[in-house]
Amino acid sequence: IFDATDLATCRMYQSLSETWQGLLKNATEGFARWPALPMITVVMAAVFVFPPILMIAGAVGLLPEALTGPVAIALFSGYLPRVICCLRYDRAWLGALLHPVAVVLFLAIQWTAWVDQKRGRTVQWRQRSYETLSS
Repeated sequence: IFDATDLATCRMYQSLSETWQGLLKNATEGFARWPALPMITVVMAAVFVFPPILMIAGAVGLLPEALTGPVAIALFSGYLPRVICCLRYDRAWLGALLHPVAVVLFLAIQWTAWVDQKRGRTVQWRQRSYETLSS
């Protein structure tokens, strides 16, 4: 794996709405399928979302002290790949810091796609309709 920013650029989405719709159109081909979706949700939340929340809870005294070490290790492990990318490839630190928020949004897109598919809704993207795979 290498940094190809000198070779090519790619900007698929210009806004949150475009990003949401763009990811939504392919979600049922990815994680938004049963039984993968609940499993992926639990894993991603446990690795990327809960550790920062629990560390904040620990900082204000709402987490038993015995859990501080394991939660800190989980937090470090979840952020380590993002930090490495920031250091090695000059990526945005704000994006790394907000990674848990991005994970929550990503999971929301997946669940939205699953619910929409169950309701028989098609996905609209750039004036085209996309059929979704049934799960």
